[in-house]
Amino acid sequence: MTFRQCIVVAAAGLAPLGFTADARAADPATHTIAPSVADPATTDTSPTRGNNLVWLAAPERRVGKLLVFLPLGGMLNIPTEFEEFGSEAGRLGYHTIVLAYRNEAPVAMAPPVGCGNGVEASTAPPNCAIDARMEILNGLEKSATVNVNRAGSIENRLNKLLVHLAATYPSEGWGQFIDTGGTEPTPKWSQTVIAGGSFGAGQAAIIAAEHEVHRAVLITGWTDAKHGWVKLGATPQNRFATLIHAREEFFARTCFAYVALGLAPVCPLAEFPVLPVVATNPALVENRPLPFGTRQLVFNIEPINQPPIANPYHPSPLRDGYLPREANGAPAQKLVNAWRSSLGDSDADTRLDQVDNCPLVANAEQVDSDANGTGDACGPTFAQGTVGGAVPATLALTLGTPATFGAFVPGVTRTYDATTTASVISTAGDAALTVSDPGHLTNGAFSLPEPLRVTLNPASWTAPVSNAAVSVAFTQLVKATDALRTGTYSKVLTFTLSTTTP
Repeated sequence: MTFRQCIVVAAAGLAPLGFTADARAADPATHTIAPSVADPATTDTSPTRGNNLVWLAAPERRVGKLLVFLPLGGMLNIPTEFEEFGSEAGRLGYHTIVLAYRNEAPVAMAPPVGCGNGVEASTAPPNCAIDARMEILNGLEKSATVNVNRAGSIENRLNKLLVHLAATYPSEGWGQFIDTGGTEPTPKWSQTVIAGGSFGAGQAAIIAAEHEVHRAVLITGWTDAKHGWVKLGATPQNRFATLIHAREEFFARTCFAYVALGLAPVCPLAEFPVLPVVATNPALVENRPLPFGTRQLVFNIEPINQPPIANPYHPSPLRDGYLPREANGAPAQKLVNAWRSSLGDSDADTRLDQVDNCPLVANAEQVDSDANGTGDACGPTFAQGTVGGAVPATLALTLGTPATFGAFVPGVTRTYDATTTASVISTAGDAALTVSDPGHLTNGAFSLPEPLRVTLNPASWTAPVSNAAVSVAFTQLVKATDALRTGTYSKVLTFTLSTTTP
């Protein structure tokens, strides 16, 4: 019998190389909402503080976290100046809000109008900056420098905006970020990334001290960073991230805020001890490979300066008119990578670490060929293949050497025994071995009076077998009165192997 076997082999494919997703121009805001729409008691200023801008990714990309960004301080720093950053945060899957708030406060102006632009805190009063900041945050009268009531405070603006979004767009999931357990609805801070630039970074630091937030992102330096009010509070140190331009005017003093938050041991920063900045410094964002390996990022990319100002480096990490840009007008890829990393996307592939199947190797497409939860970019990856062989239907029976009883003795009653073997191969679900009617041994025209008896052991199987041994026993009774003819008595028997389930 001829056996044929077919084998098919499928080799594992190589994992594709990973790349960061390219930077591109800002997406239009999903919603533009005037503060007075969310709360009629919130009045605007002149010049305007602008409208709240909201970005929301497609449902399959949302990560179930809220991101609130507080723009830089100043009359012109309204939400529409930060659309690139807000758009990128939305693409990462955050429910993103760029909040319009009372950031026009003259905190950096000389006393008594402001708190001063000095590195150290003013002596009259020394808590001028933090008092002004707290009034802007919660609307409780505390500062002679600003005049912000509860309706105009950051807390009220954000609370009322979340309630408005949840009520107006219930299918978008804003309600999941609202804590209704207190006297008024507030954000669920544990589900919130609080981010800010310059003055807004300082406000974000205060919020992170008062509430345990999911992440705190402080971008650019701020005037009063060394005024003694920055402290580590409810939010653990390992949830902070910072980003600053190496040549910005508040770089040196902001180091002291980093020390207060436990992000740096001493000032100046060890990797940036003195000016001028060395362009080849490996610690700069533009010279670091991804992932950056640190949450304290410094870059030195030349910004656009539009409209022209004396120090464009300060707003260059965030404000649209000063961002460093690629030749096609998109924000500089290295800066976008720094944004993504600071916001929780370590490999800058637009997939936040919490949902990335390979968080330290860029793999925007999230290919996972073997569906084991680890992306191909992280490997090793094994593609599923098959190998097999076809089994032909087989029933094979092989008999051993012919059995013999030896010599029959005439005139003596005796039972003679003989044995042989058989070997069975069956690929069927069952098999049975039978033998034809033995009849009587014959010698020419003469037959033995007593019938031949045949016993098979085993004679049936309920599963496939290979070379299964069968004992074949023969029994012949010869009586003293049986007439025996000289010669050989024999019988040809037919053994049959069969199945009912081939």
